[in-house]
Amino acid sequence: MLYLITFRLQDINQTLFSLYIARKKPREGEETSMSSEKIVLIFILCMSMMSSGDCKDRKHYVLVHGACHGAWSWYKLKPLLESAGHKVTALDLAASGINMQKIEDVHTFSQYTEPLLQLLAATPPNEKVILVGHGSGGLNIALAMEKFPEKILAGVFVTAFVPDTEHNPSYVLEKVYAGES
Repeated sequence: MLYLITFRLQDINQTLFSLYIARKKPREGEETSMSSEKIVLIFILCMSMMSSGDCKDRKHYVLVHGACHGAWSWYKLKPLLESAGHKVTALDLAASGINMQKIEDVHTFSQYTEPLLQLLAATPPNEKVILVGHGSGGLNIALAMEKFPEKILAGVFVTAFVPDTEHNPSYVLEKVYAGES
């Protein structure tokens, strides 16, 4: 199993950092997926590398859930970050979690991402946030990073989709179907 956590740090020369966590093939009866506790601990370890350690420079984390989830999926991480002195916002995307919008009324990806985009639009100009996306939430934070680059300190993709900036969206499907011919 391979997990990828990517950091985009604007304050360090626009450098892209990645942490790869490889796991040996599980033995019989062993757990086959990484537990949420391990992902949280890895995430906190990575974030601690970015901060001074004494939290005098308090960060604002915005946690974005994946498909078929809601803000509730961050229930273990949110209190850990808050107890370390950070500001944490876990939000529900459109028609997810406790967001009352009907899925039938969400016609575009931008509409689905609207709660995140509204949060960033309302963020003061002098404040930068660390966006954390899990699963399909990686696409949501990528869109937000594109629309509000001046308000983003880092983008963290926790086992998340990362958009391809070099190819058309159909590139992968074209390669798959080309292999079948």
